[in-house]
Amino acid sequence: MEIKTQSQHALLFYNTGPPSRSDFIALEIYEGHLRLILDKGNGATGLNSSIYISDGVWHKVEAHFKSAYMELNVDDHIEDQPTHVGENKFFDLSGYLFIGGVEVNKQARAVSQGAKNGDKSLEGCIQNVSVGDKSLSIKDAQVTLGIKAECQWAYPCLKNPCVDGSRCIQEGTDGFKCECELALCVRQNFTTAYKVFTKTTLPSDLEVLSLTPMEVQEGGQVLITSNHLNLVLDYQKYGVRESGVLFHV
Repeated sequence: MEIKTQSQHALLFYNTGPPSRSDFIALEIYEGHLRLILDKGNGATGLNSSIYISDGVWHKVEAHFKSAYMELNVDDHIEDQPTHVGENKFFDLSGYLFIGGVEVNKQARAVSQGAKNGDKSLEGCIQNVSVGDKSLSIKDAQVTLGIKAECQWAYPCLKNPCVDGSRCIQEGTDGFKCECELALCVRQNFTTAYKVFTKTTLPSDLEVLSLTPMEVQEGGQVLITSNHLNLVLDYQKYGVRESGVLFHV
């Protein structure tokens, strides 16, 4: 499968056995690295990838396991190790295969079995998922919660939109905020749409404007509309009249 995220901790795959058995498999992100955990009844074994994947770009990942070994492949970098040797030779699994998170009533069991992030769902995108020789899509899901068919997560801070010395903060799935001591913290030559915030005494900054940069040829004219400069702040909520909203260009 392929994954894109900046989550440092999240559960990607989880399947467990009946309540009387300790068997389970889990694939998670732990401190930005993939971690595969297996238990076929002889005790849990974990394999950690050395490749950092929580950087907001697409990574191709594969997890392979059999009764005697486990393997992680991240962007064609392969790491493997043997599993615990014991009386049990096969995995005794049942129920649903969870992808991207686990339902609430199974989170405690996932954590107790050894999935450190059994209670943390993924914030990011997954595509081209396959289990064995079978490709899976959202059409194969029995139950879904909080997901969409297309990738919604963009990471604009990777484009360096802020001026030098600023701090770029992800806002929602595709927005950003630059923090600095200047009047405008976004680079003047940044050409992607963005929002402008103002600092207040409130617990969080207020979103004031939504801006879409535009290019005008020398000597040319372009009409500025709400598609380029959109006031998103509910100013009337703060006792400001429409006549009190002024723009200086």
